[in-house]
Amino acid sequence: NAQQIHAARRHFSTDDGLSSNAIAQMVQDDYGYIWLATWNGLSRFDGYNFFNYKTGAASHIRNLHNRISQLVVDNQQNIWMRMYDSRIFVLKRAEDRIVNPFENVSGSEEYRTSHTLTVTSSGDVLASIDGVGLYKMRMTNQGVKAQLITVSDMVITSIAEGYQDDIWLGTNQGVHRMDASNLTIERKGLFLDEHVTCLYSNGYNIYVGTKSGKILSFSSGQESHVVREGGDQVAKLFVDSHGLIWFTR
Repeated sequence: NAQQIHAARRHFSTDDGLSSNAIAQMVQDDYGYIWLATWNGLSRFDGYNFFNYKTGAASHIRNLHNRISQLVVDNQQNIWMRMYDSRIFVLKRAEDRIVNPFENVSGSEEYRTSHTLTVTSSGDVLASIDGVGLYKMRMTNQGVKAQLITVSDMVITSIAEGYQDDIWLGTNQGVHRMDASNLTIERKGLFLDEHVTCLYSNGYNIYVGTKSGKILSFSSGQESHVVREGGDQVAKLFVDSHGLIWFTR
């Protein structure tokens, strides 16, 4: 007989060194560390102990909020953070310090994003900056290289990666394709009358949630499909290994 699975449960809290008991998100890097976005800074867990990074006033980093809303890990294992006040910071692993990715960008003092950060398979971090446009960012030895991508009058609400250099952008004017190789956005899009709220990609099929409550799906070069006709706004989408579509409103 196959061995039975034995699972153990253990509770961790601030008594064990965690920076806060209120946790917004957890991610794991390629080294096996668990990173926790808390309401009192960034915590790293190695399976035994917590190490907490100073945020807020204690960090002495300008505009660094103490509460973290989202974490993503890039290909170099840098930890990107979207803060509660919608600003973006990154833990540069090579130097083990938190930096502002826009510190060398003129006029970026109030750069904020209302939308989730996305890491592409090539390691770029994409962020839709409110009122500015789409930024592609990558950590280098000299710091963060940030490149602004012009999006005209569109507001990018969500991003999903397809295949063959396809980056799909959910916007207030439907879904548009961006070529990852040259960062050009095709104006001819899909569902142009829909305000897209979220996207999900399984690598081939793209699923679209809208403000009108519709769920749509398409794949490059194929006809689109209506999965759900409408209702309450779709907030998040996920498609499991059985093809079942899960969503929140």
